[in-house]
Amino acid sequence: MSGRVRSLDVFVVTLPRDTPYLGGLRPGEEVNPQGYFVRLGNRTVYASVDRTVVVRVLTEDGVEGWGETYGLAAPRATTEIMRIFWRISSSVVIRSMHPQFMTISMI
Repeated sequence: MSGRVRSLDVFVVTLPRDTPYLGGLRPGEEVNPQGYFVRLGNRTVYASVDRTVVVRVLTEDGVEGWGETYGLAAPRATTEIMRIFWRISSSVVIRSMHPQFMTISMI
């Protein structure tokens, strides 16, 4: 199945956590006012909640597809990249849809 993309909807899903990702905070680790913390062991930024980005694509043929992508640390950046991609390309075409992935091309 392939077809020209008619619409792209992007959603940020946030779910609270009782325990931060990779376990409780260790000495020297604390959540900042924005809800993020740095794991001192690997110097990586994590959110204190679970976040993901869900995407809905609808083709001109009426085919609807849903997907999910990583959005834990910077979900708004992920959604804006998708929205910019959508705005600059009026020729986005779905090349193939598969239960596990979708191939998109700009022509």
